[in-house]
Amino acid sequence: MANIIKVWFTRSKHGRVWGIIATSSRAGSVAATLLLGDLLLIMSWRGLFYVAAFITILIDLLLFKFLRVSRSDITVSSAESDETTNLLSTWTLNHPLNELETFDSLIFFFKNAHFWLISLSVTILAVLFEFQVFIPVYLNESFGLIPAQAGIASAVFPTGCLVAVFVAGFIFDRLSKKSLIFVLGGMLVLAFACLLLLWLLVSTDSNSQIALALTISTIFVFGFAIAPAYYLPMSIFSIDFGGKHSGLLVRLIDAVAYLGTMVFDFEGGSVAAQER
Repeated sequence: MANIIKVWFTRSKHGRVWGIIATSSRAGSVAATLLLGDLLLIMSWRGLFYVAAFITILIDLLLFKFLRVSRSDITVSSAESDETTNLLSTWTLNHPLNELETFDSLIFFFKNAHFWLISLSVTILAVLFEFQVFIPVYLNESFGLIPAQAGIASAVFPTGCLVAVFVAGFIFDRLSKKSLIFVLGGMLVLAFACLLLLWLLVSTDSNSQIALALTISTIFVFGFAIAPAYYLPMSIFSIDFGGKHSGLLVRLIDAVAYLGTMVFDFEGGSVAAQER
C-alpha cells in the first residue's frame, strides 16, 4: 500500500488516503466481531473457524476476479494529470535513498535514530491496540456477560477506530507538524484516561447497567483516541523517509511492533491469569 500511495498521490493527500484505506481493516473487524459473535450464540467456537475460512476463501475469489484496476482506468483532466505527474516525478527521482540498494538501505535504517524512535512509538501503540484481545475477557469477568455477548460488545473498539481514522485522515493533511504533536498527544492522554477509568470501573457494582454502559462507551472512546496515532504517522513517515524502499521500511517497523505485542501478550496473559 505504501508503494501504491507513493506513486498515485501527492504528499498533500497521504493523510486522507491512508485514513480511508485504514477504515477497511477496522470495518472488517467490526463486521467480523458482530457476525462471529452472533454465530457464537448458535454454534461452538470451533465452528467459527470454519465460517471464517469459508468467508476468507470467498473474498479471495472475488478479489481475484474483480481487483484489476490500474491507474490508467482512472479518468482525470489533462491539467490535473500533468501537475500530479510532475510533483510525483520530482519528489520520487530526487529522494536521497533512491541510490541505495536493499541491503544498504537496511543499514541506513538501523543506524538512524528516527527509525528506532518511530519503531518504539508504534510498538507502544501496538501494545495499546492489543487491549482489544482482552476486551471480551474483561467484560465477561467484570460484568458477567456470556462470551457471545462480550464478543459482540467488544465491536465498539474497532468502531471507534473506524470513525477516528476516517475523520483524522482529512484533518491530518491540514495540520502543521507542531499542531500534530499537540493533537495526537492530546488524544493519547485521552486514551490513558480511558484505561484509568476502565480500571476504576472494575471496583464498582458489576451488576450495574450504568457501569456497563459507561464501560462500553469508554472502550469506544479509547479506540477513537489511539487509532489516528497508530495508523497515520508511521505510514506517512515511511513514504517520506523510505523513498523507493518505503515498503521495506513499513515491514521493518511493523516487525518491531509485532515483536513488542508478542512479548506483551505473553506477559499480559500471565498477569491476567494470576489476577483471577
